[in-house]
Amino acid sequence: MNQRQVASRTSTFTIAVVIAILVAISGLAILMEGGSTSQYSGDMAISSDLSDDEQAYVTYVLPRLVSLSDSVNQVTSLVQGHSRNVLALTQHGNRIEAIIGDLDAWRAEHAVPERFATIDAQIVDGSTIAQTCIQAARDALTSFDFSAIPDLIPQFEEGASTLGTALTSLQAENGSVIAP
Repeated sequence: MNQRQVASRTSTFTIAVVIAILVAISGLAILMEGGSTSQYSGDMAISSDLSDDEQAYVTYVLPRLVSLSDSVNQVTSLVQGHSRNVLALTQHGNRIEAIIGDLDAWRAEHAVPERFATIDAQIVDGSTIAQTCIQAARDALTSFDFSAIPDLIPQFEEGASTLGTALTSLQAENGSVIAP
């Protein structure tokens, strides 16, 4: 192995270590915020026309869907801008995955009211697309394959659009709009 190959491998290893440190720091920053998924802002009125189960669904899902949709839109904007900001992508990716985990855990313990079955299916579809894209973006960034990021743009846009449609529909069903 010549000196140039050794220098290249050392440089690649150093960059990988720096990225790993940034990922760890971003995860720590999210934990220090108190777990951003446990704190949802915005006043929300729940329609009295909903059954108790439907009110419980809206109370839990709607603020998380607002945050999820906002985070996916932010990641989509970063990807559309060909961002190489690993820290921002990681922070948003972690937040998206945590919110999706919250929603999945809620679904595991509660039945989705029939009235919201189609909307919830859209949330699941949009979430699946978002998670797949985030993992692909992480893989591209950690392997320094920045050329793979633009290929993810249509998928990120589809996930953002699907979640946006679900959000608009759920807000319409509840008769309220809350902003991120």
